[in-house]
Amino acid sequence: MLRCALQELTGEWTPDKWDYWLQCAREAGSLAPDELALARQGMMTGHCNDKAVFVTAVDSKHLQATFQQLAEKLQAQFPQADISLQIDGSIMQADDKTPERRQQKRHIQARAVAESRLLNTPVMQYLTERGEGKMGKVQLY
Repeated sequence: MLRCALQELTGEWTPDKWDYWLQCAREAGSLAPDELALARQGMMTGHCNDKAVFVTAVDSKHLQATFQQLAEKLQAQFPQADISLQIDGSIMQADDKTPERRQQKRHIQARAVAESRLLNTPVMQYLTERGEGKMGKVQLY
């Protein structure tokens, strides 16, 4: 539940495709920590192998250098990509556009499912009925 659904990285960028691309890059260890942090806090728009714009609310003194490094790694995978940068603070208002927000949402959903499943086990039902059991903190891995 914490993993992104498989996406075909062709055509137009969507939040699902960007999230999936970032998950794959993170698992492959191909991004530096600052590139990973920037990618998590933005989203790619446009087309995968054509004109695209990386939109982020991040505006730091190292933004341009970090963005250039991220763009180079994207262009290694998408040689025809022409990627530019746009700073837009409103991107952080949407709860399902950036990988960071999407991961938070998946984490909340997975925790709710795990708690529900645990509470519905025979042992927990027995203990709860007797007043001897309560749900502790659920840790997801």
